[in-house]
Amino acid sequence: MPFTLDDFEDLLRLLYERPDWQERLRRAIMPPELFRLPALVEELAEINRAERERVARLEAEQQATRQELREGFAQTGERLDRVDGRLDRVEQRVGNVETDLAAFRTETAERFNAVDERLERIDGHLGRSDGRLDTLEVRMRDLSTDMGDLKGRTLHAGFQQSPLLFDHLVPDPVALTRAEINALLRSEIAAGRMARGEAARILKADIIFRSTSQEPTTYLAVEVSWTIDTSDVVRAVERARLLARMGRPVLAAVAGRRILPGVRELADPRCRGGRR
Repeated sequence: MPFTLDDFEDLLRLLYERPDWQERLRRAIMPPELFRLPALVEELAEINRAERERVARLEAEQQATRQELREGFAQTGERLDRVDGRLDRVEQRVGNVETDLAAFRTETAERFNAVDERLERIDGHLGRSDGRLDTLEVRMRDLSTDMGDLKGRTLHAGFQQSPLLFDHLVPDPVALTRAEINALLRSEIAAGRMARGEAARILKADIIFRSTSQEPTTYLAVEVSWTIDTSDVVRAVERARLLARMGRPVLAAVAGRRILPGVRELADPRCRGGRR
């Protein structure tokens, strides 16, 4: 049976009378995607609003950044102006310093020239007196050597003639004469207890004392020096050890007017009284 216009009119009337039929008819004749269109439109509108807000925030931030940059550039310009002013003052001071340096160099050169002239005159005078100065220097060295020998002999004789100064080391000491020392060493060489070279080194000792009241007999080897140093202590100890080849007790001592710092600690505590 064909669908007529009257039928269509009746359908429209029924649809107006029954709204639920309208919904059913739409679902029957329209694709499902069309029903999701309002939700999609709302979602797109929300996204659009969020995007506009984000763009507004970005524009505000950009405006703030531009303002900060403008203020920073303004501050930088002010600082550069101040730096320019300071540089101008520095350049002025440098110019003043260069002027002062030029004047100082000129004055210094003039003064050095004057000094050179005076030195040349002094060199001329010294050239004429070089011969006399050389002669005087030689005579002063000879005099110093002679005075040293004289001081050493005087000091040696003083200690040799004052055995009481060493009584705290060996009781009742007596200084051996050169003949007594030679005789003593010859007997030791003959007995085979000492070599000739060792005896020759003992002979270089300044003073050798012998105790006259101690058994066994004790000897004391003394090195005399105006100023006692380490080498004096070493020589005294070496000659005392060589002399001990006799089989008798032997002590070492140093004697003098002065002693260098640190040398005192090298000596045995019993021997420190040997310094006069």
